[in-house]
Amino acid sequence: MTHKTFWLLTAAVFIALLLPVLVQHGMFLDGVTHASIAKNMANGLGGFSKPYYTPALDPVFFGQPPLALWLQSQFFKIFGDHFWVERLYSFCTAIVCAAGVVMNWRLLLKVTLLEKESPFSSPSWLPVLLWVTTPLVFWAYQNNMLECTMSVFVLFATYFATKSVFEKRNELLLVAAFLTAAAVLCKGPVGFFPVAVPVAAWLAFRPMGLTGAIARSVIMLLLTLAMLALVIGFVPGMQQYFDLYLNKQLLPTLSGVQEKPVENHLNILLDLFSQFALPFILVALMLAKRGFRGLTLSKPTLFFFVLSLAGSLPLMVSPKQSAHYLLPSMPFFALGFAAIFSKSVAWNEATTTKNNAFWEKAAWLVLVASVVVSLSFWGKYHRDEQKIRDIKAICTQVGTGAILGVPAQLSSDWLSIAYFARLGNVGLDSRTEHDFCLTEKGAQTPVGYEKTDLILDKYELWQKK
Repeated sequence: MTHKTFWLLTAAVFIALLLPVLVQHGMFLDGVTHASIAKNMANGLGGFSKPYYTPALDPVFFGQPPLALWLQSQFFKIFGDHFWVERLYSFCTAIVCAAGVVMNWRLLLKVTLLEKESPFSSPSWLPVLLWVTTPLVFWAYQNNMLECTMSVFVLFATYFATKSVFEKRNELLLVAAFLTAAAVLCKGPVGFFPVAVPVAAWLAFRPMGLTGAIARSVIMLLLTLAMLALVIGFVPGMQQYFDLYLNKQLLPTLSGVQEKPVENHLNILLDLFSQFALPFILVALMLAKRGFRGLTLSKPTLFFFVLSLAGSLPLMVSPKQSAHYLLPSMPFFALGFAAIFSKSVAWNEATTTKNNAFWEKAAWLVLVASVVVSLSFWGKYHRDEQKIRDIKAICTQVGTGAILGVPAQLSSDWLSIAYFARLGNVGLDSRTEHDFCLTEKGAQTPVGYEKTDLILDKYELWQKK
């Protein structure tokens, strides 16, 4: 099969893994929360330095830095408030990340060819396929995680930092620092790891001495910190916002005060190793004809794996761990594995030439089928159907911006809080009485309220007498 055919099949897999879920209602808690805040920004509720979530909680959402939320809000400004807006945004970040994977691959290919060493060849589709078939990756893009936006900046920061090292262009280090600062403004300190590029390049290629590599990394770090200082110092409200973020979110999290610390700090490594089971199987199937005789542990492999470890190993020190924190490092693991297997894949591309026209038509058919099947799910429910239908009906009944009185257990039902915020900017409050009260189905009648005529599956809505 030709290179084009493999790209068509990769595109089909990309679409099949993302679109069928993205075109449906229902999303993981974090994704609904991010979309709610972004929608509010677009509607003039809150802003870049004062993200606003729901009328019943703190007036400023300080759980994460605001850049990814602000970028997503631009989609709401352009397209309006529809269920698919955050999904379109997430899908776009996936496409841009795929482009970043290809650009990093081709840049390292150029470097190795200049050194008259070609440990990996032309199949630029391979790292994209290995990346998108990683369960954590397609789950994250299905669910609008902040790490999706962060990964965009990390990939392009790495690209420009690598170009700066090998082409001796210092101005590109400034671009890389700018993109690294943007990554930090999306999800916090884990976004700093592109500053490891010069040291990773020294370990793999020796384009300069160790002192020069460390100096470049330090300069890139200082430039990144300077840009963050400019944002915090000169963007109105950002100093107060980052005070809240540092003192009420980041530092309590790192100290283990805010949440129960993870029992085993090696869990993040177990998550990491488990994620690439499927890519290994896919690669094994692709190489089954020729076996693993073409595998090469090359300089690009070392470079990409060092970068991926720079983005993942520091997570072990955090008391709070979750698999999706690994997302920004996943493209580099995929690139490293692709470099290992690329010779055999390129050999298969070159030698499997029979019926090329047939395979290309088949690939087009698979691609079109992926799109058609995906769109057939449009507007259906991927998860939480009863909850979403109920909340839509409740929001219509009580009006935008209302606050519902709820029992204590509902005031900490974070997924319901997120859906109420996303679908109607409605808040849930257990501290004060309000005109409407919400309980779960079958709960005791709240004192001083009478049941409304609204027929619901999971809840009951009550109004003051």
